Amino acid sequence: MENERISYVRLFIASVKRFIFSKRYLIHLLLTFVLSSFSIQFLDAINQTSHIMPPDVFEVFKSGNKYNIGVLTVSRLDIMNEPYHDELLMGILSGSFFICIIASLISGFICSENKNGYVKIAITHGQSRFSLYNQYVLVSVLSSVPIIISSLIGIVFSLSLHNMLMFRSIKNILQVLILQAILIFFCSLCFACVAIIIKDYRAVAVCVSSVFIIPLLPGYIHIFTAGQVELEKFFLLNQLIHSSDFGNLNVGVSILTAVVTSAIIYIVGWLCFYNCNFD
Repeated sequence: MENERISYVRLFIASVKRFIFSKRYLIHLLLTFVLSSFSIQFLDAINQTSHIMPPDVFEVFKSGNKYNIGVLTVSRLDIMNEPYHDELLMGILSGSFFICIIASLISGFICSENKNGYVKIAITHGQSRFSLYNQYVLVSVLSSVPIIISSLIGIVFSLSLHNMLMFRSIKNILQVLILQAILIFFCSLCFACVAIIIKDYRAVAVCVSSVFIIPLLPGYIHIFTAGQVELEKFFLLNQLIHSSDFGNLNVGVSILTAVVTSAIIYIVGWLCFYNCNFD
């Protein structure tokens, strides 16, 4: 039993190394830092454009009461003019571009593991499917940590260049960032399970497109039901997008939504993986 545990640990470490030290991972890490570093300039450019364009044009960025401009989620496009910049720091992890990077990174890695035969080889050599499944899920979740750190370093670097390191409450910022990190971990789990279900590189397209499509669904349902059905709080990605809104933050609902959503996808993913034929 002890040797079996050592073997599982070695396989886990090997998969972490294949992922973390791959060119794909390093490119995504660098891309995260670059996008975060230019997030303030991007927001300023959109804000300047908003003064000369019809207001309806910018409604496309709206998700509930938030503007999701990709690199940031903010309540107002002119938020840079505020004396404190808590919202900018709290909005970097919930931007759709950031979530897309994680979705693309995780789904691409798992698809490459299938394509290169690592999954088939592990199963052929007797590794438990359950341990292998959990190994990929755990690696995917842990892989999001450096991406989160890179994004935060990038936004702080950008804020410092603009002399905007004035914050109202560090405590509130930390609470939001911790919640966002937890929600991102659950999102990473979901992306991993979806990639395991689909197996090939179609999973990348599905995961990335879901980042843009799923947050829109509650709004469409709200419109088609004449405002009678409000489902936004039941969608994990919507909870992440709105997590920077500290005044209206409901941590319990956010965590519950994340747990239920990821548990369902985890179970479906395991059933598909357990019954999959790798011969």
